[in-house]
This record gives sequence, structure tokens and C-alpha cells, in this order.
Amino acid sequence: MAAFSFLKENEEKFWLTPSKRAQIFNQAVTIQLTTFAMLSMVFYAIMTNEGGRFTPTYASNFPLFIVKLACVMALHFVIYPEVSKGMNIMKLANQHPSMFV
Repeated sequence: MAAFSFLKENEEKFWLTPSKRAQIFNQAVTIQLTTFAMLSMVFYAIMTNEGGRFTPTYASNFPLFIVKLACVMALHFVIYPEVSKGMNIMKLANQHPSMFV
């Protein structure tokens, strides 16, 4: 609903016709329903413990915990530039067409 409200408020700024707004809204609803269905299936799989696959494995000692923590932090620092690039590309794609004239 937030995306729909945003589009409604910026209708003139982005030159959105009612049919285009409806198309974007339908896509947003479809994406949300698909995401909810996926999360529901994963939750069900974890709760029923399909074939014993979802047993938690915790660090058996403190040094191992520290190593895992350091690896998680390093992974996030390595992935951040890629995520940042993707966000910049998405922001560029959402710019008003008159900005490129």
C-alpha cells in the first residue's frame, strides 16, 4: 500500500496514467504474495523439520563462536559494495525522465 500511495501522490511528477499505476500496483501485490508464500513454505519446513534437515548447529566452544562472528562481519563488509551498486542502479532507473534531457 505504501508503494501505491507513493505513486498516487507523485502521479503528475512521474507522468503515470491510471492504467500504468494499476499495472505497477498489480505487480507490487503479486511480488508481496509470492514473497509471503515463499516465507510461509520455509516456515512450515522449519517447523516440521523435514527429514531432520533443520537442526540448529551452534558453536561448540567460544573460539569457534568468535571465528564465526568475524566471518559474518567480513562477509557483510565484502557484500556491501555490491549491494550499494545495485541500489544506485535502481535509484537511477527510478529517476524522472526529464532529468535525462
